[in-house]
Amino acid sequence: MPTRFPSVPTRVGLAVGLDMPWGSPRGFVEADDDSGSTPAPAVTRFLERYADWFTGVFTSIQPRRRQRWQTGVAAPYVDANARLRRSCPAAALFSLHHTQLDTAQPCGFDESGRAELFAFTNALVEATGAAWVNEDLGIWTFDGKPLPYPLPPLLTTASLRRCIATVRTVQAKLVVPFVLELPGFSEGAGFWLGDLDPLAFFRTIVEETDSPCTIDIAHLLGIAGVESCRDHADDVIARLPLDACIDLHLSGAHLANGAIVDAHHGVLLDEQLDLLEALLPRCPNLRVITYEDPRFLDDGRLVPKALRNAERLRGIAAAWSNGT
Repeated sequence: MPTRFPSVPTRVGLAVGLDMPWGSPRGFVEADDDSGSTPAPAVTRFLERYADWFTGVFTSIQPRRRQRWQTGVAAPYVDANARLRRSCPAAALFSLHHTQLDTAQPCGFDESGRAELFAFTNALVEATGAAWVNEDLGIWTFDGKPLPYPLPPLLTTASLRRCIATVRTVQAKLVVPFVLELPGFSEGAGFWLGDLDPLAFFRTIVEETDSPCTIDIAHLLGIAGVESCRDHADDVIARLPLDACIDLHLSGAHLANGAIVDAHHGVLLDEQLDLLEALLPRCPNLRVITYEDPRFLDDGRLVPKALRNAERLRGIAAAWSNGT
């Protein structure tokens, strides 16, 4: 099994997380020369325009046409992501965000049916030089079909035991560390079932599996509550497995009636950046800060509404990576 923490220097800097849906002008498209799938022109322009911002990149593993994983389709994924990796050679860090491992699936984990999925993932790791594979602790599928937004795990003792067993299986099957992400809770898209505390639930799994973890700050605001994170940040932070945190994610979000909407529209809230600044000195093993799923125009420029806080994020990351 890979070592717990990736052999990546701490304080890599600011990374960008790209969703990369298939057939999208902001994802992968078929190359003009019929050589397979390639990053869309707008993606390439964005990476070129902001090459001096980002020292890392992750790409999200998306199923074609939002179908469940199917055998025999590994080569297009591997080739397309390898092209994406080659398009940003200056990035010191590359990682993968999975959407198919389904580590909180309440129906159990069918290890026998996932051998090809693990083989594909490991081939993708080798083709891109990915340092780790990340996925939100969540329920990603229902009846074998991907959900539009992963649901949080069932907060029960039986679910906790099942999640621990599933994470251990995933760890054993991957050739790089598996990084477990704090589950998402978005107003209008997620809900809790069960009586266990969600932050204690996540921390227990991280500690029991000795897993590195990612803390998505919009997810944290959704779980703990915006007011709690604003007025009682120390109490919320104390409930997190910060020694295990190697990545902090920030994705576009907004507030609706005081609750967080994890909209992934690229526009960061002041509350996310304030909480980032509170977390940074308490994450001793942090490798990277990630701006996830930014929105950009056809010429590669960030959408105007995103610029102010994207630039603030860049400044925070630069100060942290320089040790100031």
